[in-house]
Amino acid sequence: MFIDFVIRSQLENALLSFPTNLQEVKTFLTDAKRLGKNALEELRQTIYLLRGDSLGGMSLTDAIAKLISDFSQTTDIAPNCKIHLHNPIPQRIEIVIYRILEEALTNIAKHSNATAVQITLECDNFSISLIIEDNGRGYNVKQNKAGFGLQGMRERAESLNGQFQITSKLGNGCRVIASLPL
Repeated sequence: MFIDFVIRSQLENALLSFPTNLQEVKTFLTDAKRLGKNALEELRQTIYLLRGDSLGGMSLTDAIAKLISDFSQTTDIAPNCKIHLHNPIPQRIEIVIYRILEEALTNIAKHSNATAVQITLECDNFSISLIIEDNGRGYNVKQNKAGFGLQGMRERAESLNGQFQITSKLGNGCRVIASLPL
């Protein structure tokens, strides 16, 4: 972790300056304390976001509608959305579905140059499937596996024994599929 390295460097510098230059020691320790405090606050915020009510007290369909509305306002793309949920969905699955969709839409907005997006969310007695497709520029999936967003989507799906797949070709858009058992 980068912040760990920086804080340790500040502490090592303070030790090297001790006892010959106490003002410099104080500066290094003050910086280390500030960096540690900021890192701890960022960690707390991250944990809150991961564990907090991702849906803001809304139903999954209402949270998705808001997400799509925000996406549309930002990108001028109005996704075609088909949601077919017949059974109640456990909250942990709702959150994973929401977060995968959120990340996929973020990637589309940032990288795809798409003009159309299709979102399908279907549920039967055994599983729930989310499919997000765009007509953007696509990318080579084999060359771009390391992104935190892509990795996070895969890990979220797999954490619930689900499956995650991305298919894309340069110039041919992208398709994200997440299937989770109920």
